[in-house]
Amino acid sequence: MRIIDWLLAGDPVIVRLTNKYLLHKDLVSEDDGYIARYLSLYNAEENMWGHGIYSPKWISTHYTLLELCDMEIHPKNHIYLQAVNHLVHDMWHEDGKVNAYRHQDLCVVAMMLRMLAYVDIKHKAIEEMISYIIKHQMPDGGWNCAWERDKTKKSSLHTTLSVLEAFQMIIDQGVNNDEIKQKMLDGIDFIFKKRFFRKESNNNIIHPDMASYHYPPRWKYDYFRAMFFLAKRKHLYDQTMDEPIEMIKHEIEKGYLSPGKKYSGKTHFLLESKKSRFNTLRALIILKQYDHTFYQDIIKKDFEY
Repeated sequence: MRIIDWLLAGDPVIVRLTNKYLLHKDLVSEDDGYIARYLSLYNAEENMWGHGIYSPKWISTHYTLLELCDMEIHPKNHIYLQAVNHLVHDMWHEDGKVNAYRHQDLCVVAMMLRMLAYVDIKHKAIEEMISYIIKHQMPDGGWNCAWERDKTKKSSLHTTLSVLEAFQMIIDQGVNNDEIKQKMLDGIDFIFKKRFFRKESNNNIIHPDMASYHYPPRWKYDYFRAMFFLAKRKHLYDQTMDEPIEMIKHEIEKGYLSPGKKYSGKTHFLLESKKSRFNTLRALIILKQYDHTFYQDIIKKDFEY
């Protein structure tokens, strides 16, 4: 079986995303498959999943909405709209204040901004969140979730990528903002300086998880998620991508990728076990953008599934 045929034999969510990103057939989301399973677990009386807004991880409202956003649920789905508005009402307050002593974690604000912008670009909180994020950009071009608590001057790859994904959602929704675009280039340059997962001081790997891949990624950074982000926005090739591209090519040689390491915490249900269509699809999207010759070769091969 060829790799794209294997993807098209998967869950309806995978089928739709494969058609959109590999076959250029933009199908309307029917909110079926995995999405329907998540929606069935929504508690309409509480306006929540998992009996919580941000916790327990990973079955709370926040992280369920994040997965639905990743799966590209229909943007006008009434459950998603209801839940995301409840989330923002509960977790976002003027100037990002949580209480008199601290502000909201910047990575959380970025994730909320992305999920909200996906469905309601005119929401009054959008501009407030954008201003909050821009205000707390670090001198090195990125962002740090705990900018207030740690008094740090250095950015975090985790938070920086969440900000970039949020800002890209704003741009994708038709907002033409030169300041946001420049801030995004600053953040991307920060990732390039780290060569995706390496320390600038000695070139050692920052953390093994960053040199791997995971699905769902949740708030966690890894090079694969960063490459996927860049490929989707069709960012120009940079030579720092060479190592990540070679790593992805090696992983997909067998015709699929694994789900990757599972982060500890509760989950609604098991998405994938030994073979991951989500990661395989993401790998193909990356390769199609940055190594089209290899992409054409791999999709013509037959594999045993």
